[in-house]
Amino acid sequence: MLELYEVEKLEQTREALRQPTARAVAEHFMRGAIDAQISTCGTDDCLGVISATACGAEADSLKADVIQRRD
Repeated sequence: MLELYEVEKLEQTREALRQPTARAVAEHFMRGAIDAQISTCGTDDCLGVISATACGAEADSLKADVIQRRD
C-alpha cells in the first residue's frame, strides 16, 4: 500500500520535472500543491507519517523501511 501511495504522489513531481522551463516546473509544483490542499477526496498526505509513528517495537523493520523511503 505504501508503494502505491508513493507512486501516486510522486507522479506530480515527475510531471513537473517534465516541463520545458524552470518557471513551468515551479508553476506545476505550485498548482499541484494548491490542488492537493483544496481536494475533497483522497488522503491528507500523512500515510508515511502514520506508518512510521503507529508502529510498535514489534514492527521495527517496517519503521526502518518507511524511514529509508523518506530519506
